[in-house]
Amino acid sequence: MEKLLKEQSSVPILSKLKKSDIEYYLFFIIMECGEAFNIGSSNKIFLAFAMLGILFFIYKFAATKYNYKELFIVIALGILGILIYYSTKKAGGILSIMAIMGLKDVDIKKLFKFSLYIRITSFFLLMSLTVFHIIQNTRITNIRGNDTIIRYSMGFSHPNQFHLAYIIILLLCIYIYYDKLGFMHITLLGVINILAYTKSFSRTSAFIGFLAIFMLIWFKSIYFMKLKHVICIGIIPFGFLISLIPALLYNKIPNLRTIDSILQWRITFSKHYLESYPLKLFGNNLSGDSIVLDNGYVELVINYGLFFTFLYVTAYMILSYRCVKRRMYPELLLIVCLSIYGITEAFIPNLFVNISIIFFGELIFNNYKKQRGYHFES
Repeated sequence: MEKLLKEQSSVPILSKLKKSDIEYYLFFIIMECGEAFNIGSSNKIFLAFAMLGILFFIYKFAATKYNYKELFIVIALGILGILIYYSTKKAGGILSIMAIMGLKDVDIKKLFKFSLYIRITSFFLLMSLTVFHIIQNTRITNIRGNDTIIRYSMGFSHPNQFHLAYIIILLLCIYIYYDKLGFMHITLLGVINILAYTKSFSRTSAFIGFLAIFMLIWFKSIYFMKLKHVICIGIIPFGFLISLIPALLYNKIPNLRTIDSILQWRITFSKHYLESYPLKLFGNNLSGDSIVLDNGYVELVINYGLFFTFLYVTAYMILSYRCVKRRMYPELLLIVCLSIYGITEAFIPNLFVNISIIFFGELIFNNYKKQRGYHFES
């Protein structure tokens, strides 16, 4: 893998980027570092850097030339972000929308490379700091059946966050080096996924890691092409159905309680939110609720509201259709894996975790440098 990284690409250097785009990369790097190092908005130092990042974004936005259609869309998105923040009191939604608004003329491949190197650095740095007992390695005990499982966070806020951090690295590697990954690279990615599981015991994360590897092999093959395309186009509707129906019909589905216990009562938690909060256009403020919401689709509907959810689903359906039409399998792989992951984790509205949201920029602006010989049409 190390050899591949050296041969395929080097770390992007800000001084070699287009001058008009440097501000956006700085904004993205600051926000990505906060997410990668698991630093919350309560941290005053990060908050100061975040404010600086927002100033970089404002400068980039003001310096960018938009046509009338693009200007209408970004203004509408900005208003939507403000309304969602007013309703939810969460910064994640508006920051994700800002990140989409600033994507014009930004090279996605370079953006993902920045993200990859930030993620790798944070992953190994936090693990090293726990190994040398510089920061606390949080230990969580779970009961699974008759077994007691001890899980380690390895410097992150939770064992699930630790394994999620690796899965994002794995997906970024697959996307950036899709055409170059061979048997040894795939094996190495799989072995690291197993090693991460021995600390996190996150079954969902381990499954997504192996699913991504399987899909990489399958998408490179010529087998079951129609099935690939059906899965890619249908994955978002499937995510909503598998998330909402069990929670809404909890007492009417046989053996659902057994499945719920295997999923650490995630269906029960989703049921609580769907029953306790009304459906609103721009979402609800959930900050006073202590119950963990571990489903991205319920998070979209309840926390971010019907309007944002409608735009999210519409954009992904169009994006998936166009990617299928152009055989854009690296993009489709990210979309499918992160959409499945969102069934048991609440990160899918967050662009700095659900990195496939970055592809929304191609739907809006359609003016990136051609990658692998294709681009979106209006």
